[in-house]
Amino acid sequence: MLVGSLVLTGAAGEPVGIVTDRDLREKVAATGRNTGDPAGEIMSPIRVTAEPDEPCFDALMAMMRHSVHHLPVLEGGRLRRVVT
Repeated sequence: MLVGSLVLTGAAGEPVGIVTDRDLREKVAATGRNTGDPAGEIMSPIRVTAEPDEPCFDALMAMMRHSVHHLPVLEGGRLRRVVT
């Protein structure tokens, strides 16, 4: 299985940030950063989310509008899936 992102969640299951393979390349590998640093220090804030019943086209348009490649899908405020 290929994993392209990791969504970090709070105690209630709400997404607080995302770490992508790009973050690892640009913020860790390219800078020589310590690989033992917490993921929360390199995560990016989640700028846009979708709901499970949202039409695929709307989700795609939101991803394009916000220039994101990973879209967390929330149900009741909790992470359920990630669309890439």
